[in-house]
Amino acid sequence: MDSATIKSVFEEVAKLAPIGTALIASVAAWIAIRSLNAQRQIAQRRAATDLFIKTETDRDLLEAHKNFIFGAEALKWMTDQMEQFSNTSHYDSLVRYLTIHELIAVGIAKGAFDDEVCYSFWCKTLTEACHACEAVIKHVRNSSGDESKFWYLSRLDNRWRKKMEKSKRRGFPF
Repeated sequence: MDSATIKSVFEEVAKLAPIGTALIASVAAWIAIRSLNAQRQIAQRRAATDLFIKTETDRDLLEAHKNFIFGAEALKWMTDQMEQFSNTSHYDSLVRYLTIHELIAVGIAKGAFDDEVCYSFWCKTLTEACHACEAVIKHVRNSSGDESKFWYLSRLDNRWRKKMEKSKRRGFPF
């Protein structure tokens, strides 16, 4: 090959350099986005796991759960007397516990907590709490005049109930 041929080959390759640069930049951007998504997902899973470790070990949260159980039992006997029940400590315990669930639902909706980790650990607890406290949720909304109270919780409850039903049809426990 003579020098003129080599020069023409390099000139042709040089014309392709911008395409190669753009391709390399695109691959680098794709890798960066994947890395950021992986880091975000790890952070969401860690946040959810930390929260659930706290719910299982924190004395105040364990007491809140115990008070919720007592309150839910008392509610069974007073569902038709909600105005009277709303003046009891049981009602306050139920609202406080539902607020914890609402915070979890907001965290999932806003991407702070990983939905799959939360679902795997908390689906039965959350859906059972919502079912047991339907009357309390309605009462809180009506008495405050704010239909958005426990909105994230209700939305998550509906979504998780559908997911649980689908899983049961496939033979999974939840």
